Amino acid sequence: MKPSKLQDHLRRCHPDKTEKDLKYFQTLKDKFQKKPTLDRMFASTSQRNDDGLRASYNISLLIAKSVKPHTIGEKLILPAVEEVLKTVLHKPASDIIKRIPLSNNTVERRIDEMSSGIESFLCNYLQTTHFSIQLDESTLPDNAALLLAYVRFIMNQEIYEELLSARTLITDTKVLHINKRILWCASYLKVCFKQARTNCFIIESLPVVQAVRPFFLEFKWKYSPVVKVSII
Repeated sequence: MKPSKLQDHLRRCHPDKTEKDLKYFQTLKDKFQKKPTLDRMFASTSQRNDDGLRASYNISLLIAKSVKPHTIGEKLILPAVEEVLKTVLHKPASDIIKRIPLSNNTVERRIDEMSSGIESFLCNYLQTTHFSIQLDESTLPDNAALLLAYVRFIMNQEIYEELLSARTLITDTKVLHINKRILWCASYLKVCFKQARTNCFIIESLPVVQAVRPFFLEFKWKYSPVVKVSII
């Protein structure tokens, strides 16, 4: 609009504002632009929900790293967050707390979702680098026997140690049963060794050594009963 027409419009339609300065109109413009609209309301609500979902994933990851029960999120973490919001920040906590789902099933689902694909990534990476592997048997409080496989490797100039697999031994930890259970990973381990040129195989149990050795006859074995280490 031309300045002359703009001034004429101001005199005819807004005579009470003819004497206002430029700063007044700039303030009106800012208020109009910041005026809440339906789109902005939905966008802000969606952003808050996304922040709560992100917090739920991050807290679930912390619970998994600390090896704590999944119920700790609902029983301890949320009450602690609520107390901090009320006591320190003096803000109502109900709206924030209900946007962070941390129930037992939710935490379990978050951890399962984040952990999916880790095994395949680890297996693929091990086929491109040198690494050492450690096998051992262990038992749970309910007397269930486990066969554990750990790997240690270098990635991004840092040393990592990861749990490659944990499989239940159906009966006990004797050589025969370990031998039967290790059949599931024999072919996979051979592929890893040949492609990655693995040079270290650590085993802290003589029954596991006796069970694994038949699958890797092409390697040279040395077992020390004092330190319980077998090196290829």
